[in-house]
Amino acid sequence: MKAFVDENTCICCGLCEGICSEVFTTDTGVAVAGEVSADNEEKEKRYGKYLFM
Repeated sequence: MKAFVDENTCICCGLCEGICSEVFTTDTGVAVAGEVSADNEEKEKRYGKYLFM
């Protein structure tokens, strides 16, 4: 699964990185999403409707 961040609406608040730093980083001033590993599938199921849009 691939996580996605809409760079036009991201406010770089760090919420996504705080919940799943294995997938999201905010080093560039906007959130950057990476690949969702099998280990993070449970977080995706739990928080997906809020973060993985």
